[in-house]
Amino acid sequence: MNPLCLIGLILLLVCPTSLLARPVEVLVYPEGATITEQRSAAVVAGAVTLTLPEAADPESLQLATVGGKAAISALRYESTLAPAGDYQALRDAIAATQERLQAVEDTLQARLRALELWHAPLGEQFQTAGEVQKLADLLLANSEKLYQDRSRLEKEKKKIEKDLHELEQKLADATSRQHRSWSVHLTLAGAGTTEVLRYSYRVRNADWQPLYTLDARPGARQIEWDWRAQVRQSTAVDWKDVRLLLATAEPVVTLTPPALQLWFIRPANDYPLPAPRLMSKAAMPESLAQDFAAAAPAPVRQAGTLFDIYDLGQQTLLAGASYQLKIRDGVWPAQFAYLVRPFESPQAFLSAKLEFDTLLPMPSGPASILVEGVFVGHREFALLAKKLDLPFGNDPQIQVKVTPTREADEGGVFSRTKSQTWQWAVAVTNNKPIAVRVRVEDSPPQVEDKRIKLTATSTANGSQEDGPATWELELQPGAQQTIHYGYTIEYPAEMQVELGR
Repeated sequence: MNPLCLIGLILLLVCPTSLLARPVEVLVYPEGATITEQRSAAVVAGAVTLTLPEAADPESLQLATVGGKAAISALRYESTLAPAGDYQALRDAIAATQERLQAVEDTLQARLRALELWHAPLGEQFQTAGEVQKLADLLLANSEKLYQDRSRLEKEKKKIEKDLHELEQKLADATSRQHRSWSVHLTLAGAGTTEVLRYSYRVRNADWQPLYTLDARPGARQIEWDWRAQVRQSTAVDWKDVRLLLATAEPVVTLTPPALQLWFIRPANDYPLPAPRLMSKAAMPESLAQDFAAAAPAPVRQAGTLFDIYDLGQQTLLAGASYQLKIRDGVWPAQFAYLVRPFESPQAFLSAKLEFDTLLPMPSGPASILVEGVFVGHREFALLAKKLDLPFGNDPQIQVKVTPTREADEGGVFSRTKSQTWQWAVAVTNNKPIAVRVRVEDSPPQVEDKRIKLTATSTANGSQEDGPATWELELQPGAQQTIHYGYTIEYPAEMQVELGR
């Protein structure tokens, strides 16, 4: 017999499993992941033992045999401590770092002592101005060098202390004896000498979140967008060449609906009212399918009833690393306009209105907001409806100026009434090279006493029915428009009125 074949046969008989399993597929959720492994295992006396990593939840284990007639008749799992390792290299690195830290501390103390000597009182032995000047020059030269050395050494000390802390933490984690793995013992019925097993389990130490970039282009009437996934992999096991799937939401964990609570209406003094119950958040609407060009390199989307899954194909993600992977990008047509509330702020705020024929749901996540490629801030973003308003911040190229033209308090000595009149001019100037639409809003007075009579003196084609007073402006590049409006109130002379503005 070939010696290599003999060695392989011996390993097959000695080890309960002949080949180490590796992940072949990973489905990552916003909080956790499901890892699928496949392995060819040796069956000894109808039994197979599998080893799951420390991060695995054994109760989530799903098992199946592949391509054979064997059936799993029994399953048992137990927690085992990871074997102790040789950590001498880590201990040597800690010792070397401690020596570096001590050397830096010694040098730093020497510099501080030298500074104390240069700044100590020198008495009155220097009599002439020349001697004092020479001493001052010498003190300046040496102090400046010592201060520079002190600053450099303090920075170096902080860095070494950080490195030392990280090394000590690694050693503590490695030798804590809290690291455990899970041994899963299977009993198979009708199994041969080897069986191919495919199994999956849930882990906690992996997750993902969406990252967005939204770039408003008002001149082109569009928004350029980019959607990426930030995937965190901290399972202590490398995912090499796995099929990577991303789920946009967590799986359902509430299996039964809540019971209805009886509703009683009683006199208030008989029984205390029950505490109000908070309604749970509504479930995400069913995802709608969207067609993409066959040539597009974007991940394939699998629309689901509760959440979507994106297939990113074969990926390699090393343990302890974080990755950004592209999901989608594109351009949305948008209608841009500016909102001005002159009595709240002298700024004009850019916003975009979006309408979609077909919805591509995007889960909530942080977004970088840009205007014409210039970063303006961060905000949370989600796309869960076919209509959406997006704010893009204030634009300094839209100038707003409010000028009060009249504020009068009128009432004669013998008059039974008093009146107050406000009149303003709001000038809006477009300093941009493109035409813009501007909506101006203001809160009209709200009269809370029928003895107070309110009259709008001028609205300049504005509207103020059932809400704020509004004016819609169309401004060409360099153009300015001014809105003139105001109000008059009349009330009894003996009445004290809070004017509010």
